[in-house]
Amino acid sequence: MDTTLTCREAALGAMTGARVLSAILATENPVLVRRWDGVTLEVLLARGVEVAPNVPLLVDHSRSIASMVGSVVDVQRENGQVVGQLSFASGTDTAEDAWQLASQRHLRTVSVGYRVLDSVDIPAGRTAVIGGRTFSAPSNRQLSVVTRWTLTEVSLVPVPADAGAIIRSASQRSEYTPMRVAPKQLSSMRWRQFFQDEMRSRGGNPPLGADDLDVVRAGLSDLSTVAAIQGVVNAAILGGFRSMVDTTEGWVRAVTLPNYLPQSVAYADRPIRLQHTPRGGTAPIVSYSVSTPHRWRLAKFTAAVVIDEQDLIDTQPIGVWEAILAELGAAARRLVPDLVWSLVLANPELEDGVPLFDAARANTGNGVVGRTAVGLGFDAIGSQILPDEYGRPTHLNLQPRYLIVPPTAYLTGKRLAQDAGLDDELIVRSESRLGDMGLVSPADEEIIAGNGANWLLAAPAEQAPGVLVGFLNGKQDPDITVTALTRGEWGVHVSVAFSVGATAVDGRGLYWSTGQ
Repeated sequence: MDTTLTCREAALGAMTGARVLSAILATENPVLVRRWDGVTLEVLLARGVEVAPNVPLLVDHSRSIASMVGSVVDVQRENGQVVGQLSFASGTDTAEDAWQLASQRHLRTVSVGYRVLDSVDIPAGRTAVIGGRTFSAPSNRQLSVVTRWTLTEVSLVPVPADAGAIIRSASQRSEYTPMRVAPKQLSSMRWRQFFQDEMRSRGGNPPLGADDLDVVRAGLSDLSTVAAIQGVVNAAILGGFRSMVDTTEGWVRAVTLPNYLPQSVAYADRPIRLQHTPRGGTAPIVSYSVSTPHRWRLAKFTAAVVIDEQDLIDTQPIGVWEAILAELGAAARRLVPDLVWSLVLANPELEDGVPLFDAARANTGNGVVGRTAVGLGFDAIGSQILPDEYGRPTHLNLQPRYLIVPPTAYLTGKRLAQDAGLDDELIVRSESRLGDMGLVSPADEEIIAGNGANWLLAAPAEQAPGVLVGFLNGKQDPDITVTALTRGEWGVHVSVAFSVGATAVDGRGLYWSTGQ
């Protein structure tokens, strides 16, 4: 394994304290890097980051003491990114120059230095599943997916290489506001102490001799303290959001929708064939056909809680509210699988008037989870064709990759994959929504029940998208709003909004069994 030090650039962020800036240190965007074996395309997985005990903040990767301008603290993973706080030193010309350029937003990017501990190389033009995710190398270059790496230093640089990095402006600060206390300490803290610490951290003075109510009101009158509350709220909600498992990942395609109006998605329902052209000939005009599935639209789902002054001055620690807020995030994360599985269980008719799963599509059966029944599913998906304009077969060569079963059949499914030697090719997932308790459809609040034995086999969405999930403007996490109460009230109003929708468009990459 290559353990040489590698560098790549990312983006500088918003000010979060005295001589402290928030920064996106690395994203999962592929970046060209030079290795011992040449130039390769590389992806750093955020979940694989390990942090050295002391991470210095340097200038241009120069590892001399004179080039050290501070340190990097509070490194965390956030939505597929590695983020951290750049704490600038004082008292040296280099540190002062760096701070002035960065704080005035002239210097806006950083570069990480890291050592690769584990990686998987994917040859050019090939695809691999790594940690349940699908990665594809371009046709002209190898892709290296780094699954474990150590962050050793961060440098200030003038030019970025990571085009996907986002500069954190003050308006984006709500996405991640690091606290000045450890999470465990924060959870046990009361709001009075939180407000006092926040006001002191900015050089302010909390009301002397004041009771809890006075301190709370003073804090809620300070916009910076309200922003700090939003940091606590966002961390708790997004933590709950990320804690939920979504068994639809990989076989459902996410699409961007611009508004809440009815939408149509075009797709080819007849294949195009390249035809043999003799020397000196011209490309023939071919026939093609495009269909639009039934119109569908986004729906907006919301929930809110109020933390009023009674809550803020009582003896409950902040951790109690973190648990409530985390459940808001978890509820938002459950929306997508609830929408998708209620759609699958309802087995809707597609544009041709035939249900999503039907004998006419050769994508349904009734066998229990086992080698024979799952084998029939592999045969059904792998044998799907798309007739051309003359009715001749065009082979899709679909490859099933996801087996989703009820909890009672999970171990059976795992053993089946192991016994068949498919550990690296078949991802087995347990889904409680397939149980006989059913689920509440987010669309109409009706309960849709499975039978506790049904299961689904699916090809990856990039091969044959059977179900589409739409997100407003492509945003795949909830909008979080924190508003200070006004008009004689004291407290904060926390709301979560998530705009999503789902529709079924094709059954060729899916196989459904009732298991009975």
